[in-house]
Amino acid sequence: MIPECDKSDKNSTERQMFYAQFTLHLNRLACKQASLPLLFSVALLLAAASEAAEFDTALAAYESGEFTRAFEEFSELAESGEAEAQARLAEMYFYGEGVEQNIPEANRLAEMAADAGNPRALVYQGDAYFSGRNGLPDMETAFDLYEQAAEQDYAPALVKIAFMYMNGQGLDRDLSTAIEYFSLAAEQGNNEALVSLGNIYSNGQGVEVDMQQAVTLYRRAAEQGFAPAQVNLGNHYYQGSGVEQDTAQAISFYRQAAEQDYPPAQVIMGNLYVEGELLRQDYDEARRLFTDAADESNPQAIYWLGWLYENGYGVDSDVNQAIVLYERAADFGSPRAQYVLGVKYDNGDGFPQNATIAASLFQLASQQDFTPAQVSLANKNYLGQGIPQNFNEALRLYRLAAEKQDPEAQTNLGVMYANGQGVEQDFTEALRLYQLAAEQDYAQSMVNLGWMYANGVGVEQDFAETMRYYTLAAEQNHAQAMLSLGMMHANAQGTAQDFSQAVSFFRSAAELGYAPAQANLAVMYANGLGVENPSMIDAYMWAQLAAEQGNEQAQNFQQRLEQTLASEDITTAMENARRCAANGFRDC
Repeated sequence: MIPECDKSDKNSTERQMFYAQFTLHLNRLACKQASLPLLFSVALLLAAASEAAEFDTALAAYESGEFTRAFEEFSELAESGEAEAQARLAEMYFYGEGVEQNIPEANRLAEMAADAGNPRALVYQGDAYFSGRNGLPDMETAFDLYEQAAEQDYAPALVKIAFMYMNGQGLDRDLSTAIEYFSLAAEQGNNEALVSLGNIYSNGQGVEVDMQQAVTLYRRAAEQGFAPAQVNLGNHYYQGSGVEQDTAQAISFYRQAAEQDYPPAQVIMGNLYVEGELLRQDYDEARRLFTDAADESNPQAIYWLGWLYENGYGVDSDVNQAIVLYERAADFGSPRAQYVLGVKYDNGDGFPQNATIAASLFQLASQQDFTPAQVSLANKNYLGQGIPQNFNEALRLYRLAAEKQDPEAQTNLGVMYANGQGVEQDFTEALRLYQLAAEQDYAQSMVNLGWMYANGVGVEQDFAETMRYYTLAAEQNHAQAMLSLGMMHANAQGTAQDFSQAVSFFRSAAELGYAPAQANLAVMYANGLGVENPSMIDAYMWAQLAAEQGNEQAQNFQQRLEQTLASEDITTAMENARRCAANGFRDC
């Protein structure tokens, strides 16, 4: 406490100068003698205040992006031994902000600050041991350094320790302890801790799922301008999870994060502009957002930029550039890009057809839990394409995707149960899986259900149900369903015999390039069933189209026709077949 020697003089300009410069003469010797021991401490306080002001100036420069100025300010403070400035300067050297990157100098400064017990520097050193920046990773030392900083209630250190417990890195996985550390950091308003806790409650990791609590935590960080929290909060508003659905509010949060150049938010906004449902469709704005995020090496943005080039949206169509971007995105780990490249290799689209490379790309994407890739890889295992046939692996992958309600996986898993492939035959389970997929309007599952009802497999035979399922699938232009409906009309199954209707269904499927329907249409033309103008030439044409696809029925029928047709008629039929195929099987 400052002695009250001369209160009237205490707040004067001269008195303030005295505290700063130690030059003011006091009126009374006794007061002067009493004050002398305190003058030094007062000077220290004022010096500290000045130093704090200088630090605030440096920090403000850094936060506004004036890295060169911040570097100069922090350098002056660091030379005076200010540990926090040394720690900040170490980070600037490490990241090359305002100065050329210099890792050894960064380490030297961090060590000086850490020796003084600075928590930021301790975390810097902990990160070095955690990542093995200066050698092999050393989790034990990293934890010790984080703990020293955490003992000072330094929130970033608390978060580091929380993640180590959460992920079992260097110590036993312990979600409860992780939550405790996240909570301690969250109490200080640490954004990363708030979002991590929000994720824990959203996913039910070590706690009961609590979407409202997740929203509360995300909101606290979002209100502090933390872009990841804004995206997560936007997702909850978009889905109506933990809050009333409000897509306008969702877009507002996405936009706030995107305006901070946060790549995941830029990708979301870009997709919204592509879809043109919640926002006015704007491919140029989508391209700008994807490009900005791609410049930060965001794999999803790189993929979607490639998608724009492939489809010519907002840019001139350029398949080669699209493939370059897909490959870059795949190298960065985008499962969607890996999957799309796999499909291209599988189909010989832009690459020589190669089922082995396709399977390897599906494998990479599948390991990231990308459902379409899991289904495609399961198909490869089921058929033995590009990899050895493996029913057990196919079964495992179909189950993974089916659990996520993928209708193709549910249907194919049903096929394996129906056939007893890799699992004991179980028509009841097959029926259940087909029904789950059919509820999602998946056409192939409807065809499979129709077959089960037609043949009384796993259910009572019921042609009405068969007709219903085939019709639902045919409405989606499913060629097999159209063929099956044609067969029912031709054979009077569940309906009166009607060859004209049968031909109509056969033709619809044949025009989709479906070889079995083309073969049946050939038979109908040859026998004059359901056609206005029977024609052996038309019969041969349709048989030729099916035979070219390897259909044995058509090949055999074609040989029979050749025994009765004149050579010039065969030539005409062949020319018609070429023209028909060139027109996409239309107007044949």
